[in-house]
Amino acid sequence: MERVLEVIFDYACPYCYKAHAYLKELRKAYPELQVRFVPCEAHPRPEHYGMHSDLCVMGMFYCQEHDIDVWQYHDLIYKAFFVDKKDVESLDELSEYVSELVDVCDFKKALEEGIYQRKVSQNNRYAWEQLDLPAVPSFVLNDRVLYAEPDVGVTRQQLLTFLGY
Repeated sequence: MERVLEVIFDYACPYCYKAHAYLKELRKAYPELQVRFVPCEAHPRPEHYGMHSDLCVMGMFYCQEHDIDVWQYHDLIYKAFFVDKKDVESLDELSEYVSELVDVCDFKKALEEGIYQRKVSQNNRYAWEQLDLPAVPSFVLNDRVLYAEPDVGVTRQQLLTFLGY
């Protein structure tokens, strides 16, 4: 039976950043595990709470559509947020930051046109309305959900136990 782990996350979430490191370890240890990324915003617009990550989410969809390594994109975006403190709400700054992965002109055009905005909204509804998550990162495997605890996230051990490893 194919195991596909859905990862519901926000690039602006420090607990998601930590869980990303866990996932990278798991990916090496358990290469049979498939991961499906479901980016959302913990505080979708028009809510005001920290920096919005909707452009980053749209950028991930751009990467998927253009066969660009999404894991590399995640690494860059988390580094932009948490290490280099970049303004990823600025399309110019975001585009420059990921320029090693994307065609900057095409990337900017796609995000300016908002062609992935509908997907962002769908993922936000999926996370907050359909799954009724209390926080991110949360994980779905088959019909089971590992819910993140607000202001805590999940531990590496919780994730391993959830996956049956």
